[in-house]
Amino acid sequence: MKVMENDTIYYRRNMPHIQPNGVAFFVTFRLAGSLPKEVMLQLKEEQLKNERLLYKVKDETERKKKINDRRKLYFGKFDEMLDNATSGPCWLKDERIVTVVADAIRFHDKKEYDLLAYCIMPNHVHLVFTVRHDFITSMRAKARATSTTSRYIVTDILRLIKGATA
Repeated sequence: MKVMENDTIYYRRNMPHIQPNGVAFFVTFRLAGSLPKEVMLQLKEEQLKNERLLYKVKDETERKKKINDRRKLYFGKFDEMLDNATSGPCWLKDERIVTVVADAIRFHDKKEYDLLAYCIMPNHVHLVFTVRHDFITSMRAKARATSTTSRYIVTDILRLIKGATA
């Protein structure tokens, strides 16, 4: 993890995660097993291979644009696979479960984040929100004081939602 100018947080997991202050986040999370492991691995390998090729582009501006475009395509493929999945769990088709998830999403609105939009699909969820400044401040203070809270604000928000719905 690296903290950059304006308290922007940057870290890598499967893809780079950038958490600048004062912006809207579009987050997708999915049910475990919603896509076969082989499909996920193939998609990730394809993405890494393509990005490695793009890192050879000499012009930095062009390289960044091409990498960004490639990541959008990756997300589009990933989202399309989730939308068209014919196997795996689809628990979010159950109205009772949808209600629990929607209530958890709305519960944190105006507390940890300002919810702009959300969409619950049969096997995944999309969220658009901005993080509330007071939540950032409190979570960073907790992160410094304990090891139980992460310094990744969006991760903490997802933990709150997923923890209440699991």
